[in-house]
Amino acid sequence: MLGAQVRQKDMTEHEVKSFVEALAARGVERGIVAAFNQVTAFDLNALRDQCLSDFNVDVLIFTDPVSLLQFCLRSSPVALGVNLSRFPNAMSERLAQMRVNKPRRSEWAALFAAK
Repeated sequence: MLGAQVRQKDMTEHEVKSFVEALAARGVERGIVAAFNQVTAFDLNALRDQCLSDFNVDVLIFTDPVSLLQFCLRSSPVALGVNLSRFPNAMSERLAQMRVNKPRRSEWAALFAAK
């Protein structure tokens, strides 16, 4: 099972740890945090290691859309070419469903417009 948290605001280390602790309490051993408006700087690798050590939860933390997209494309069982052709429309639809604001949706669209 995988737990996920998406934020369009700054997150502190404490908030990440609280999320991971809640996952551990439910027996979830993997988590993803997407904090795309991150201002507070902290060592992502050190925080990941601490979450694994303290809560036995392996958490991936993404602070920008590009790194999340790269991870998704690399870890998908679907062929890269198929994903690249399907992903822009699927992501656009999902972001609209999640009521992501227009500037953030534009950031995602720009990823696919770049040559």
